[in-house]
Amino acid sequence: GLATYKAIERWPLIPVPVLALTAEKEALRAGHQRAVSLLRNVEEHCFSGSHPLMDQARAAEYTAVIVTFLRGLEAA
Repeated sequence: GLATYKAIERWPLIPVPVLALTAEKEALRAGHQRAVSLLRNVEEHCFSGSHPLMDQARAAEYTAVIVTFLRGLEAA
């Protein structure tokens, strides 16, 4: 689906703040900088080691970053 839709070409059109999450050992890490360079209003976070999304024991760490981002939007 993404190959047909070419979603990344539309990223510069996103007008709202975006939280871009990555990790030091993430499979998609190589494309992270290119992807965020296409966004107008982006906040980045890089987790140490592997992505906590893949480790249930790190759920609090993962959600804390998202909650902080969302609270920042509320304050703005």
